[in-house]
Amino acid sequence: MSYTEDPNIPPQHPGATPPPPPAASPISTGAAATTGTRPTAVLVIGIVLLCFAGFSLLSVPLTIINITMHVPEVIMPHATTLVLNLITLTWEVVLGIGLLRMAPWARVAGIILFVLAILQTTVITSLTLLRMTMPATTGLSPEVMNGIKLGAGIGGLVFTVAIYGTMIYFLCRKEVVTAFAARR
Repeated sequence: MSYTEDPNIPPQHPGATPPPPPAASPISTGAAATTGTRPTAVLVIGIVLLCFAGFSLLSVPLTIINITMHVPEVIMPHATTLVLNLITLTWEVVLGIGLLRMAPWARVAGIILFVLAILQTTVITSLTLLRMTMPATTGLSPEVMNGIKLGAGIGGLVFTVAIYGTMIYFLCRKEVVTAFAARR
């Protein structure tokens, strides 16, 4: 071996064909569906839903504390909030686990529930904006309260559409649909 030859490079023979390039990985081709693995988008959505469930779980004790601090006349809206939080917590956990397990029903249920969440937020935001003319009972001026309601309503709507709209987009992608179809 001469000093110009590198021991890590195989010797080149004249007329020899080079070896073929390595096969593309499923990740680089987007072929996760054909290999039977879980697409990354499904993994992320499942984890995000379980995180949302954790936040919902944190809101339950706060809602109970809020109920105990109010007079009986205003308990009903807070009790309704508690029930809705528990329902949301349940479907987030069930759907998150279903997506992580690649259950075929979970993709369809996710799309339906995300569309319903967007519609619900749109209705609540609209009702909030319609109620902006009600008098403020917090000691703040009506203009300040209306600004808070407007900012919270529109911000919540934009956040909901962005998050759930992105989840719907990824659950409708071809490779995700194919991956779930392969699980049937």
